[in-house]
Amino acid sequence: MLIPPVVVFVFILLKKPTLPVFAAGIIVAVILAIFVQQNDFAEVMGMIVSGFSGDTGNELVNTLVHRGGMESMMSTVSLVIASAAFSAPLRASGCVETILEKMEEVVKSGKQLMLITTILHPILFIVSVTYYVSYTLLGEMLSPMYEKYDLSRRNLSRIMSDTGVSLAALIPWGAAGALVHSQIGVSAWEYAKYAPFNWLCLIFGIIYIFTGVGIENKDGTRKKLIFGKRTDQEG
Repeated sequence: MLIPPVVVFVFILLKKPTLPVFAAGIIVAVILAIFVQQNDFAEVMGMIVSGFSGDTGNELVNTLVHRGGMESMMSTVSLVIASAAFSAPLRASGCVETILEKMEEVVKSGKQLMLITTILHPILFIVSVTYYVSYTLLGEMLSPMYEKYDLSRRNLSRIMSDTGVSLAALIPWGAAGALVHSQIGVSAWEYAKYAPFNWLCLIFGIIYIFTGVGIENKDGTRKKLIFGKRTDQEG
């Protein structure tokens, strides 16, 4: 019965895509549930949808496995669906493209581009509720601008992570914030006191932009600030 987590762990080590990895783990678990634990297919599908119910003989394990199935996640999933429905008109109406056109008029350097990304992405993320949407909208559109200023797309990825996935749990009306509230019973603002990582990423990201530390060029070299003088160093 340890085969499913082992399969997932091995695929993760091999750096396979996330969705196929978890799909493989689920498929293996379903096969074992049917042929080893003698559950019929309908029962297994019911567990996936509604969750497992039963006594494992251990209170801690019971707490872990009695979390519910897909139905228990629908409140969070509904936020993602609603945010996608909200953000689609932003792209279709050309609002995002208009913002980017203004950015191209204002931006004159790579540093300015990264700073504007650091400001713009959290705003779009807060409005669209989930970074799944803001990544798609803003990430694809900003990539060409980073290449224009000889910046690696890894800089864009890091900035969007600092201002997206790291901040997600601190947005009360977002999916991650709702998950925090439902699981540990505190507000997103209260949670922020005990989760410095979530907001320190943003602060250090801004420091990196100003100092050039860790900023990677398109060709793989990195700008590093040494004793007040900026040099290029192979990444």
